[in-house]
Amino acid sequence: MANQNAKHKIRDVHLKYAFKLEDEKRYKEAEDHFAKAGKAQEAINMYEHIGDFHSALQVARQYDPQSVPSILINQAKTLIEKREFIKAETCFINAGKPELAIKMYTDIENLPEAERVARKHAPHLLQEVINKYSVKGAALTPDQRLQQAKTYDDTRNYSKAIEGYMSITAEDFRDVQLLEQVWKRAVQLTLNYEKDKAVKVVRVVAERLCEVSRFDSAAELLEQIGLYEDAVKVYCEGRNWEAAKTCAGMVKNKDLNGNLMNYVLKRERETNKDNKDPWACIRNGDYVAGC
Repeated sequence: MANQNAKHKIRDVHLKYAFKLEDEKRYKEAEDHFAKAGKAQEAINMYEHIGDFHSALQVARQYDPQSVPSILINQAKTLIEKREFIKAETCFINAGKPELAIKMYTDIENLPEAERVARKHAPHLLQEVINKYSVKGAALTPDQRLQQAKTYDDTRNYSKAIEGYMSITAEDFRDVQLLEQVWKRAVQLTLNYEKDKAVKVVRVVAERLCEVSRFDSAAELLEQIGLYEDAVKVYCEGRNWEAAKTCAGMVKNKDLNGNLMNYVLKRERETNKDNKDPWACIRNGDYVAGC
């Protein structure tokens, strides 16, 4: 009848029938009639109401693509209530709203995850996220502190990066190679951006490197900024006699040069004697100790 005598009411008929089908939980049929009524949004609302976001997205992609982001956001909110945060994050990202994923993680005080999302999807929010670490005042794990320092580094907040790298100690990590890399990065940033602090930072890092038996690395840093006397002594601690002599030879002051050379030879002889290495003693001219 409507098709023949009142075509202008066809859509109204489909719409009313769609609502009836929805009440009867015949959702797929209701979707079809909502579409015929030109009311795809009603079908979307129906599916969202029953939590069938997959079907809601299908309808949206076919009839109303602009509504896809809002559906994904609503789905994410439902997932948050279920504490399915990773799935919620995916929805926010697919909706083009990484800031909502970041907010989700900061709301549950999972700052490392908030930082991860910001780093990958919203770099312009990264600084704001890492600032929340200090606001929260939470005790961070060594891994979190290191990640925070790297974030400061990436965002060119070099002062904070240096501070963060220097906060890492041998008590935080057993990986000596990692510690060396972290501390050397602090030195590099200091030499590039805060030269007035270079001597202090290098001395601290050199001491730490010695504590983990990285004597050559420590000496090289001291040598790099012209602290040759300190570098010579550290080379000697590591029993790298040739490097110690080469470093001593770089000192232009003749008296200091001679004193350092004598210091190296004395330490080398004492070590060889203690180790009962007669041939090493003889090579260094200490024939008495070698006999």
